[in-house]
Amino acid sequence: MTDTKPASELEAGAITIKIPPFWTDKPEIWFFQVEAQFNFSRITSEETKFNYLVSQLEPRFLENVRDIIKDPENTAKYYTAKEILLLTFQESENVRIKWLLTGLELGDMLPSQLLRKMCSLGHPDISEKVLRTVWLEKMPESIRNIVIVSDEEEDKPKTAITTPFVLYEFNVMSFGLRNAPSTFQRFITEVLRGLDFVFPYLDDVLIASSSEEEHVKHIKLVFDRFQQYGLRINLVKSVMGADQVEYLGYLITSEGSRSLPEKVEVITNYKLPDTTHELRTFLGIVNFYRRYLKDAAKTQLPLHDLLKGAKKKDKRKVPWTENTVKNFEQCKSELVKAALLSFPKSGVPLSLSCDASDFAIGSVLQQLKPAYLLALDNKNEQNNVGQKNDTSNSKELHSLPDEEPTTRCGRKIKKPVRFRE
Repeated sequence: MTDTKPASELEAGAITIKIPPFWTDKPEIWFFQVEAQFNFSRITSEETKFNYLVSQLEPRFLENVRDIIKDPENTAKYYTAKEILLLTFQESENVRIKWLLTGLELGDMLPSQLLRKMCSLGHPDISEKVLRTVWLEKMPESIRNIVIVSDEEEDKPKTAITTPFVLYEFNVMSFGLRNAPSTFQRFITEVLRGLDFVFPYLDDVLIASSSEEEHVKHIKLVFDRFQQYGLRINLVKSVMGADQVEYLGYLITSEGSRSLPEKVEVITNYKLPDTTHELRTFLGIVNFYRRYLKDAAKTQLPLHDLLKGAKKKDKRKVPWTENTVKNFEQCKSELVKAALLSFPKSGVPLSLSCDASDFAIGSVLQQLKPAYLLALDNKNEQNNVGQKNDTSNSKELHSLPDEEPTTRCGRKIKKPVRFRE
């Protein structure tokens, strides 16, 4: 029996093409790629296309085209199988539009990234103007992701809230809206961009100056930026011209930063934890100031051993011993003697000292001064299971920062000299 197929198709049938596994999340794009390979290889036979299709389908997907496989009289098997698979796995227009209107969230995406995502889900008949309108209207009202960072009247309805009595609109930004903190942080960073003496964190702005005259100039520059962007200052909560200020839970002075005395007092009066959950809470509070503590990993090691196998909010009693109680009290006493971390000075050499043992690793970034060293940063932590089996040199390498420090307190620093014990 002779083959009645054209010679060109017989030659094409001998060509081997590589088809990727079936994409259930993007079936239409998968068929575009497959048919592009068919065209490139000059494969036109429905039967050949169908055979390639079946060869790349997993058994669970073959159930969808089982009737086509068993039908010998079907002369358009590939076309029929394609229609069934697209109908089964491709989202309907209604589902896509519903997801477009209610399912998408800004999350960690930039607004421009969200708009591109919406465009990819939109129907070709939906104009760009309509998509942009939906984009602007849905974020504040459907998922409350956009906050007011401009003084335009047209922006205020986007964050309106409904009460049993009346509809309210925010005149200023409210941090009660989702993603408000991250949006405002990007905004305040843009407002103060280029001012290397300013350290903004949300609505807390720290201005560092070397003299009173310089401080006045710095404040004026910051006020000019605020006026340019329409920001107002809460004078009641502001502190100006002070030698030391409380900032983000730390005491900032002209010499450096340290733990807040009132916070330390609360921790030193902390009673002996009764449950593992209370012990974990205590360690979390203490470790907020961990970078100021010497040998914190060594001191806290017996306490962490008490938490082994503990679950979240575990209410089991802590099996205290005389030694672990001493470690608990030592954690509190070391916080009272916490170190002062200095600010870096331009042009002064730096050193990075590191050490390691079988239980913990540590390093400290220092700056060389005449006759003594000033600590700029401190790191100490327990070894994990894998690190305990490393060589001494490898353990010391773990104590180094993951990346070379290039800035500290907003100032560029040169590559430090490393010392190892």
